[in-house]
Amino acid sequence: MSRSKVNWMVDWAAAWGLAPENWSPYVGCTKCSPGCDNCWAERLEETRLKRLDRCNGRPFSAGPAWQGIKADTAPIRWTKPRLVWCCPSSDPFHEDVYDGSMEITFGFFALRPQHQFVILTKRAERAHEYMDCRAKFGRTVPNNLSLGVTVCNQKEWNEKVPMLLDTPAAMRFVSVEPMLGPVDIEPIPEGIDWIILGCESGAGRRTCKADWMTRVVLQCEAADIPVYVKQIDIGDRVSHDMAEWPEVLRVREIPERKEDDDE
Repeated sequence: MSRSKVNWMVDWAAAWGLAPENWSPYVGCTKCSPGCDNCWAERLEETRLKRLDRCNGRPFSAGPAWQGIKADTAPIRWTKPRLVWCCPSSDPFHEDVYDGSMEITFGFFALRPQHQFVILTKRAERAHEYMDCRAKFGRTVPNNLSLGVTVCNQKEWNEKVPMLLDTPAAMRFVSVEPMLGPVDIEPIPEGIDWIILGCESGAGRRTCKADWMTRVVLQCEAADIPVYVKQIDIGDRVSHDMAEWPEVLRVREIPERKEDDDE
């Protein structure tokens, strides 16, 4: 496991007084969205991390590969409270991760209430189906789980956000990254606690116009929804330096912690 270096995770953890952590019981995925075309995790696993054989000898694109009991049980050994991103290089709701394995993962959420766990999925439908199935068996969602969905365009916002809203979690958020087109989020539905914006990065990246982000930032401001701009497209490069950005995009807000939310 490793400390997360993603800026929104680092800032989120600091705001909540936690240490940012990556937890990867699974590594590997398959593409299910236009946002997957230039997958950062695939590039990383197939180049710099390939020597570690984290995918158990399979290509990253072959789907989730379990990393073993040591990785699976890591949260049990952590005593200091942490903000834990579950499977940043995979998708816990991938169709190849069977429900019994997810039950083990959710068991760790309940066993370690001092940690706050984060799941970010592109598979909003499966997340909803799984949570609905748990509810039918009387299993509540731990109040230390924040659930987010990733969208890249208007079509995905329209399809995935309603499913997220119908899925129980202590906090719900939407990551619009990579942002591949304009997205109109109004009216922002009640139940969305946070929105993250980011352009695509890496070789072959696609354009993200500042106007697209500006519109979402202003809509969030009007609705009093925290918004975090991760990185923007400046001509021929990606910028993480807010000093270079238009003033309206210099916003990195963090949602408040819901201490007593029982959903």
